[in-house]
Amino acid sequence: MYRIITLDGTELGMTDSVLYIKITESGSFAPTTKDEAIGVAFRSTPYNLVGHSDIEGADTVVVAKCDGGALVLLRLRDGDGADLPVRPVPQIRAGGYGDG
Repeated sequence: MYRIITLDGTELGMTDSVLYIKITESGSFAPTTKDEAIGVAFRSTPYNLVGHSDIEGADTVVVAKCDGGALVLLRLRDGDGADLPVRPVPQIRAGGYGDG
């Protein structure tokens, strides 16, 4: 998983994969490799990557690889994940799985 973070430290969110983008000759955005990227698209919004300012008016972000499962567990443990949906773990009975 990846965290998308602005330069002021605001976390915009997390994603399973990063959509790296470049600007084509026609001026539109196109998917590209990490090495050729000038920015990323996250939730349909373009952002500059650190070291680039090619996307006028866009914020600059850092893409940080992370262990998403560990972050969710930390937020739940620290009480910061109250809005995270958590499914109850089914209880195991002698005859198999049950409702509780």
